[in-house]
Amino acid sequence: MNSHDPAHVAAAGLEADAVSLRHVLGEGFTSNGPLASAAVAFTATAAFGLGALPLAFALAAVVALTWINTPFQFSRRIASAGGLYAFLRESVGPRIGFSGSVAYFFYYVLIVPANALVAAGLLEYAASQAGLRLPAWSWLAVVPAMILPAYAISYFRLRPSLTYGVITGAVEAVVLVSLSVLLIAHAGHHNTISVLNPRHALNGWGGVAIAMGIAATALGGPDAVVSLGEEARGGRRTIRRALLITQTSVIGLYLLFSYAATVGWGLAKMAGFSAAPAPLLTLTHTVAGPVGEAAITVLVLNSIIGVNLAVNIAMGRMLLDQARMGAVPRRLARIHPVHRTPVAALTVTVIVQLAVAYAAGAAWGLIDGFIVCIVAATAGAILSQLIANIGLIRYRSRLGAGAVTGIAIPALAVSLLAFAVYGNFFPVTYPAVTGPVTVAGCCAAALAWAARVRHRTATPVLAESAAELV
Repeated sequence: MNSHDPAHVAAAGLEADAVSLRHVLGEGFTSNGPLASAAVAFTATAAFGLGALPLAFALAAVVALTWINTPFQFSRRIASAGGLYAFLRESVGPRIGFSGSVAYFFYYVLIVPANALVAAGLLEYAASQAGLRLPAWSWLAVVPAMILPAYAISYFRLRPSLTYGVITGAVEAVVLVSLSVLLIAHAGHHNTISVLNPRHALNGWGGVAIAMGIAATALGGPDAVVSLGEEARGGRRTIRRALLITQTSVIGLYLLFSYAATVGWGLAKMAGFSAAPAPLLTLTHTVAGPVGEAAITVLVLNSIIGVNLAVNIAMGRMLLDQARMGAVPRRLARIHPVHRTPVAALTVTVIVQLAVAYAAGAAWGLIDGFIVCIVAATAGAILSQLIANIGLIRYRSRLGAGAVTGIAIPALAVSLLAFAVYGNFFPVTYPAVTGPVTVAGCCAAALAWAARVRHRTATPVLAESAAELV
């Protein structure tokens, strides 16, 4: 039989036991993209957190730990390519679960156009430093250059893609720690604990609330590993270990850099941080000169592609699972017969990424377009996590979760997320509010759509014995 025969294609599935813990960790670290976040998410967070940037990240760390508890608890019993979608449909039902998964889809997918737009600005700045002036239309070429390579890599087998992530994540962590140490040493007597005072944020606690939400998004990414539940060797146990290792590592790394960036730039001067075209490069130039700046530029661009790759891996599999359940057209469940990857879902994902990047860039320019995308992604994260934590409380008895992990922590997460909702919607500012409103509207439309379609019976991979729930 020809490998591309339709019957063979229909029979193809994701490859079981394809990746080890090392590769799953690669997905977690790459989906976070430390250097990409330092260039992208830190800039957006600083726009609201200003001199209280470390405070925003400290609060976001608490949010992130409450968030990671949710997939950690669900992974006691459920291992599915659908990831959060599988958790939601089991705990709150297929309709609300599908609506929440749409918010989650936007959370991840909108990070990609945000990355592409900031990469265009980064290249413009790097070119200007070299005495060159790029044409105004250059961003139109940068967008596909940042998005399409990740699509091409994710098209092929999973293991090589994640090996790339393991190497990239290790290099980025070493570089960011080294840069942080240099910045703190360079700050000298400007080192201070005043970075934990909310009065240094834009509008005090109001700015901290928005910054906390964006920072929590920056700390996100490790939860993407749950999409590898059907392909990871060791299944649930491997996923749970990866969740803990990646989330705690990322938190430590970002708390360090948020402080280093604030004292390195100057606490009282942080309004200029988010307004600068490439603050990470400016900081690097201060302590490592033009050679270090050039090296960081290359590594940031590579990190952006890595993040985009991890997003494709996770969201392609979630769309695949939605198609298997009948929530979206079933042809999106097509899996490549040789590479064993969800090619149809991946293609739809990358089309959305390109369309949003061009629309946001054309409508608002690189900076405001980036802000719209990243705030929209934050709104998607908040909405999906709100539903997931409520679902955990409802589903806790079936997971064997105790009162602390099954009630107290998700209840705390809901409270913190509600605070972030306030910060993201009030006061209303344009164009930033465009993103949250669009995401909320799409979730409402998804809820209406889910009421009209018939879902298949959910069939997550469940623990085979009570012992495996421990």
